[in-house]
Amino acid sequence: MKKISLDNLKLGMYIGKNILDEKNNVVVEKNTVVTLEIIEKLENFGILYVEVMEPKEIEAVSGKKEKKADIENAVSTPAPKPGKKEKTKKIGKILPGNNKISKSIFEEKNQETFVKFKANMDKETAIITNGFSKLLQSTPRHNNLSTFDVLAKALFESNKTSLNLLDMIYKMHEMSDVVYTHCLNVSMIAGQFGRWLGMSDGDIQILIHCGLFHDIGKLMVPEEILNKPSALTPEEYKIMQTHVTKGYEFLNKFNNIDPKVKKAVLLHHERCDGSGYPMQLTGDKIDKYSKIIAIADTYEAMTSTRLYRKSICPFKVAEEFEKEGLHKFDTKYILKFLDRMVTTYLQRKVLLNNGEVATVAMINRNVKSRPLVQLEDGEFIDLAKHQEFSIEELVD
Repeated sequence: MKKISLDNLKLGMYIGKNILDEKNNVVVEKNTVVTLEIIEKLENFGILYVEVMEPKEIEAVSGKKEKKADIENAVSTPAPKPGKKEKTKKIGKILPGNNKISKSIFEEKNQETFVKFKANMDKETAIITNGFSKLLQSTPRHNNLSTFDVLAKALFESNKTSLNLLDMIYKMHEMSDVVYTHCLNVSMIAGQFGRWLGMSDGDIQILIHCGLFHDIGKLMVPEEILNKPSALTPEEYKIMQTHVTKGYEFLNKFNNIDPKVKKAVLLHHERCDGSGYPMQLTGDKIDKYSKIIAIADTYEAMTSTRLYRKSICPFKVAEEFEKEGLHKFDTKYILKFLDRMVTTYLQRKVLLNNGEVATVAMINRNVKSRPLVQLEDGEFIDLAKHQEFSIEELVD
C-alpha cells in the first residue's frame, strides 16, 4: 500500500484504506475502484492524500492477476496509417478487472446536467450583460457592484462540484461567443483552476472577480474591430490591444473594486517570456492572479468559435500549450492546468484524423495532448507513439 496525493490519483486504482472525513465518517471504502465520481467526491471533501493498493494487493482483491505489462506495453502496438481501415493488435487491459471504457457522461447534449447548466449560463449571462451596461454608465460615486458580488458568489458555490465544467463550457461555445459570455466562462474556469491549485476560498473569489472583469475594456473597442469577421490588420490589432489599458483605467476610478482585479485586467495578456502586452513584463513581475487569468483566458478563447474559424479541439489547444506555453506561462500553473484539463476529457469520445471514433482511455504523463485512445472495436492506439494519428474534435 502507498500514500499518494489526490493529484496523482488515477482512474482504475484501488483505494487501500477507508477514507474518513473530519467526523470519522467513511467517505470512500477500501477496495473501491477509482472512478471520476470518486475523484470528484474526494475533491468535495477536501481530501488531499489517499492510500492506494500495490499490484499484489489488487490481485488479491480482484480475484485475478492483472499483468503489469498489459498497462506498461498498452501503447506499443503498431497502428494503421490514416485513411486505412486496418486491424490493430489487441494489447490488453487498461483498468484493473475491466478492459471496457465506460460511456462518456456527456455523450448527449440534451442530458439533464447540461440542460441545467445551459439554463444557469443563460441567466448568468443576462446578469453580467446588464451589470456591465449599468457599470459603464455609472460614476465613481454612484455605482453598484453588488450585482457582480452576488454573481461571483453564485459562481463560486455552483461550480464547487463541477468536475466536468470545461466540457460543459466547450459545448456552450457553439451557442454564443460574445464578450459577456467569454468573461463569464473565464471566471468559471479561473475559479475551478484555483481549486485545482489548492487556493483559499478568498483567492478563488478574487479569481472569479478577475475573470468577470478581465475583458471589460473590449466594450470600449470600436465594434467594427471587435466583431471583424477576418484577421485584424497590424493597426487594428494595436487598437484591440488597448482593451487592457482601457479596462484598467475605467475600473481604476472605482475604489470598491479590489486592486488585484484591476491589475489582472491590465496584465492578463503579459507573458512570462516578455512577449506579452502592454508592458512586456517577465514572469517575476507578473502577479499570480494575472498569470492564472492569462491561462484561463487563452484556453477559453482558443476553444471558442470565432467569426473566422471554428472552435479548436481542447487536445489541439493542449498541444499548443505544450509547444509554446511552457515558456509563455508560469510553469507551475500551466502544467497543473494541462494535467487537470485533459483529465476532464477522460472517457470522452473523439474523432481521429482517419475518420474513426475513439474514446480517451488514458492520459500520457509526458505528452498530455496525445492520449491512449480506444477504438470502437475495443482496441487501443497510443497517439504519443503514433504521430500519424491525431484527435480532430470531440464527438457529442
